[in-house]
Parts: sequence; structure tokens; C-alpha cells
Amino acid sequence: MMGWTNAPEEQLQRAFASARRSVSLDPSSAFGRLAMGATYMTAGDHANASKHFRRGLEINPEEPNLLAGAAKSLAFEGAGSKAIEFGNRALRQSPNPPDWYLWNLGIANYFTEHHDEAIALFHKAVAENLEASLFLIGSYIRSDRKADAELHAEEIFQEDPSFHIARYMDRTTFANPSDMQALTSDLLAAGMNENVSFPCVLEPSVENCR
Repeated sequence: MMGWTNAPEEQLQRAFASARRSVSLDPSSAFGRLAMGATYMTAGDHANASKHFRRGLEINPEEPNLLAGAAKSLAFEGAGSKAIEFGNRALRQSPNPPDWYLWNLGIANYFTEHHDEAIALFHKAVAENLEASLFLIGSYIRSDRKADAELHAEEIFQEDPSFHIARYMDRTTFANPSDMQALTSDLLAAGMNENVSFPCVLEPSVENCR
């Protein structure tokens, strides 16, 4: 639950209910704050995610899950340097970090224009993640590696031909509109479509594209 997802609204609501119950039973629980932060992050609400991660870190300052979660939410809030600090602290606490630690720190490095570092982190992860792939594409574009960016964009289309940029942007909150515009521009430069699904580009006459 540490990455962006197409989770149905009812699934998110169940997650929110469970997280709120955990916090209400023990307001001093770092786990409860982690659950709230993770659920807000899944919903794309990084402002509220950051609030709960920070509250959890007041309770347990070196909890790596909270640090890694805060790294991503802070990046979207425009606090890139702090995000990288938290992400690196999470890695130091975890000799074998889960992939989402790497994704989150990679996203923070994208926001701070450390694109070589971002690319290395995304590639270090074993599993793939749609959101991380979008930021990897962005870092490739910023590093003048357009061919690599186009290849990864094509892989996303092959996995989900209906994907378009607006689907992600509509579910994610950026504190700075310029950050959203920058990522959108990077994805467009890689050949992705802003608000039209891939089949409609190939066959604009098909019924669902009219």
C-alpha cells in the first residue's frame, strides 16, 4: 500500500476505516500512524500522508517504514532535500530494503533533479511499479536518454493499453503545480498520451474513441 494504485474506492474506504480504528484504539501507536499515512498515500493525498508519517516519527523517530513513507510524501510536498534525508535514513535502517523504499527515494531524487541517482534506485528494485516507472521515464528524459524513456513508455502501454497520463495526475496531489507540469512534459516527451488511451491513438475511429 506504499505506492499509487487503481484501488477501487470501496477498497480505500475499508483501508481508511481500519487505519482510523487503529489510531482511535491507541493514538500513540506508530503503527496506526503508518497505516493512516500509507492509506492517504495510496489515495494520492500526500499532504495528509505526510502529517501522519510525521506524527508517527515523533513517536518512533527511526522507524524505517515511516521514514520511507515520509520520503515520498515530503517529495510531493516540495520538501525534496528532507525527503532524501528521510529516504536515506530508511535505507540505513534496512540492509535489505523492500522495493517501495527504493521507489520512494527514487521519486524524491527526481524532484530534486538527481536523475542519475533516481535511475539507479529504480533499477535496483526487483519488482516494477507503475508510479515508479513514470518517474523513471521522467528521469530518463531529463538525462537525455529519450530512447530508454520511450522503451519504458511502450512497456506501460503493452501492460495497460488504456493508460494515459491524466489517469495518474487525477489521483495524485502535487503541492507545486509546476512539479505536475514538469512530469507531464517529461511523459509527453517520451510519447505518452495526456488524456487519450493508446488504442484511440492507433485506431481513433473505434467506437469508444469517438
